[in-house]
Amino acid sequence: MKVIYLVGWKPGCDKIGLNGMLRARFNFTLGEAKKAVDNVLKGTRVELHVRDDELEAVSSELNAFCVKYELA
Repeated sequence: MKVIYLVGWKPGCDKIGLNGMLRARFNFTLGEAKKAVDNVLKGTRVELHVRDDELEAVSSELNAFCVKYELA
């Protein structure tokens, strides 16, 4: 299991795409996903736990949505 911290946005961010990805991949409720996206917009780090076999796919999606992230 790996930890990814969402730490900010790059130009061209896709807030709706990130919201959908959090709901689909991490089973967030709509409210949880919205709160996470809002926190990233405010500059608050959001912690995600990612299975090792999903790390590459999650990283690719985050890059597509222009999310800045760090691997722990």
